[in-house]
Order: sequence, then structure tokens, then C-alpha cells
Amino acid sequence: MVHSLFPESSSTNNFTTASLLSGLLSGIESTQSVCAKAITTILTDAQSNSDPITACGHGAVHLLSKSCSSTSCRPRATDLLQLAHDKIHAFPFKDVPLCWRRLYTDASIVQAVALIDAQLKLFIEQKDSAGASITDWLSPVVHALDRALIIAGAPGTQRRELIDELLDTLPLLPCGLPRFAIPGDVQGEGEDAGLALSPTSLPERFPPAAIPDPPLTSPLALTPSAALPLHIFHQHLTLPTPLHLTHLLDHWPARSTHPWTSPRYLLSRTHAGRRLVPLELGRSYVDAAWSQKLLPFGSLLHHMLSPLPPSAPAYLAQHDLFAQLPRLRADVLVPDYCYVSDHDEADGGDVQLNAWFGPAGTMSPLHTDPHHNILAQVVGRKYVRLYAPAQGAALYPREAEAEGVDMSNTSCVDVAAWMEGRGREDIRRAFPAFEDAVYSEVLLGEGEALFIPRGWWHFVRGLQTSCSVSFWWD
Repeated sequence: MVHSLFPESSSTNNFTTASLLSGLLSGIESTQSVCAKAITTILTDAQSNSDPITACGHGAVHLLSKSCSSTSCRPRATDLLQLAHDKIHAFPFKDVPLCWRRLYTDASIVQAVALIDAQLKLFIEQKDSAGASITDWLSPVVHALDRALIIAGAPGTQRRELIDELLDTLPLLPCGLPRFAIPGDVQGEGEDAGLALSPTSLPERFPPAAIPDPPLTSPLALTPSAALPLHIFHQHLTLPTPLHLTHLLDHWPARSTHPWTSPRYLLSRTHAGRRLVPLELGRSYVDAAWSQKLLPFGSLLHHMLSPLPPSAPAYLAQHDLFAQLPRLRADVLVPDYCYVSDHDEADGGDVQLNAWFGPAGTMSPLHTDPHHNILAQVVGRKYVRLYAPAQGAALYPREAEAEGVDMSNTSCVDVAAWMEGRGREDIRRAFPAFEDAVYSEVLLGEGEALFIPRGWWHFVRGLQTSCSVSFWWD
């Protein structure tokens, strides 16, 4: 979408135009400073014989250095990105040599700086032109930096800090509105794909589109967090037993001053929806039609704003959104319970935070996790069914797939189909012990949380547009 750089000049708005020009020049200066810092850091490291990136070979490092030293050579960063991309995808991620992840990160930053440089040059050329137009030049810059964070993990000294600084300075510059794929067409991309989102076009809250609450036959009792001191929680941790907790989120900014119930707020924290996120596309990760794709947060917002549950929802699932978007991290508080350990030798440890955002109808099949988990429901409602580890045999765990992926933490039983009454006779024949397995269930409401002990089986379904945070620890 195209916007004017400055309004048409007249005697009544000369002051406004002068103010805009002053702000633009200040934004250009700040952005140039951050870009120069990023290029200098990358160049200095590339010229160090002890830097891990030297393992990529002389040719790759020389081209990276040349891309940093000469603005005319910066487009060559695309070649380095392709090389690093091919190397990263030649290994399981845990086995990818560090040098290729570094090369991908540094080339992404250089590519982003090249795009910024070109736009700054255009701004300077047009600064005296009333009515000069601009398009959404910012999305390719944000996407390059996000890919460095998501695909490569942005390893290396100050790399995450450099990316955050670049992203923080970009809103100082004018830009047209981005466009996003619409619900039902999440594959669409590009300047003309989908719809534009702006704060004024969004409702104050997500719509109440919902799947009816299923009847509960074995509900888990509610436990007010104020009535659960740490030493009592430790008993539940060691037994172990799940807990449906209330009031645990009462003091979270995400529930008050920084409301995640507001699409406008989430848009403001994601560069107007431009930030790339990994989305699961489809009903469930065990379905043949399921896939994953990096798409702008705005595409996810379109799905979350759908008045009806989409047939194939887009789901931001188990993603460390808070490392990628540090501003959102301040909106949530790690529960004190996460620092209670069931190990005698130590208390607590690192807590892993993951975000789960999606429309009504998202689903996680029946599975187990290797850590204790507190699932905090910030927005919307979810249904959760829980089975103790002792019920595992009746849940028919999967085996390793042909590709060697271990799926033994996931059940073969389609719990959603069973609950909906679809194919029950087929399920009974294939998995005869499942029907008699003992379970508990929870309707997890907005502002509530669920403690799921390590190894407990759980099936989760979003009943409304939903934002959740999970906390894993040992």
C-alpha cells in the first residue's frame, strides 16, 4: 500500500511539514548509525583468524568481508545466504556446524542493511518533494532479520543485540502499510497478496467465535494459587498430580496494561504485523496434510480475527516468541512454581517459555512432554484432557517414522474424532483399550493455568481465539 512521504505543502501546514522533515532526518541519522555499527562488527569478526566463521572457508569469508567493505558488493550477500541455507539444510539442525549458522546470520544482516541503505538514499533524494510516495519497503528488511533469528538462531557475539537494534530503529522511518494473506489463503504473499491491517481497521478485542464447550465427565478441581504455597506445590510435583490453577496470571501486564486480548496491541508489538513467525498449517501435526511455513504475524492475526473457526487453522505453536520479540517477554511473569524442583540436589533451573497463538479449532494431539509444564491461558479458552503415565499402554504410542523421527511421545488415537463421535467403531477396533483409560479434563479459562507434570499425556484443543504461554522446567 502506497503512502505519501509528506503532505502537500500550504501556508497552513508548513510547520507540520518542517516537523516531519526534521523527524525524518533524525530517523535517517539514527538508522545510519545502527547500520554502520552492524557492518563494522561483522567485518571485524570476519577478519579475525580465531572467529568461528573462518570454518566456512576463505572464499565465503572473503565475499562477506567484501560485502561489508563496499556498498556496491552488498547485494552479493544473497549468494552467501543461499550457500549457508544449503549447508544448514544438509544436516539435522542439532548437527549444523556453527560457522554456517553464523554465515547465514551475518549475510542476513548485510542484506537487511543493503535494503535499508537503498531506502535511505531514496528518502534523502525525496526529502524536498511534496507528496513523494513510499511503499512497504520495510517488510523485506524485517523478514531478512527474522530469518536470521528463526532459521539460524543468530549465534555469535552481539548478533541478537545488533538485530534488535536494527529492528528498534526502523519504526523511526515512514513506510507504507504491509499486506497479508487472508484466511483460507495463507500461502499468498507479496505486495498485492491479501489485505492490509492498520490499528483503526482492527476491533478492540478478538471475536467470540467459539467451538461449544464439550461436556466434562471427569473435571479437575480448581485450586486458587493463593491457597497453594510452594511447599504444597512441591508435594504435587513429587507425587505427581496435575493442578487447575486460578489467579496465577492476575498481575501479568498481558492481562492488564499490555492486553493480549487486543489485536491492536499485538499489531503494535510486531512491526505492524510484519514479524515472521513459524506457523503450523492444518489440523494436527500427525495429519498428512499438515505443514509448516514462515509467515508474517499479520497472516496469523487474520486467522485469529476470523468470525468462524477456520477448517485448517494457522497455529503459532511451541515457539520461543519471547527471544524473537523481547518486548513481549515483559508482558508475562514466570510463576514462582517453576523454580521448585523435584530433584534433591538442586532447586529450579532454566525455564523454557513458548508461545501458542491461534484461532478457535487449533489442536495438539495426545502427547507427552519431557519436562514439567505450566500452561498459562492469557486469551480465550481451551479444553485439555489428561492421562497419567500409567495409562500409556492404553493410549497406543506411535513408533519411529520412516524418516527416523521418534514419535513415541504421541498417541495413535485421534482423540478429537473420538470426542466428536467420528469413526468410534474404527477406533475401538484399532485401539480397544483406549475407551477404558482413566483421564481428567479441564476447561482452561482466560486467566487460568494448568500444571501438567512431566510425562503426563495431554490433548489440547482451542475453543476460542487463544493466546497461551507454556513454561517448561525440571
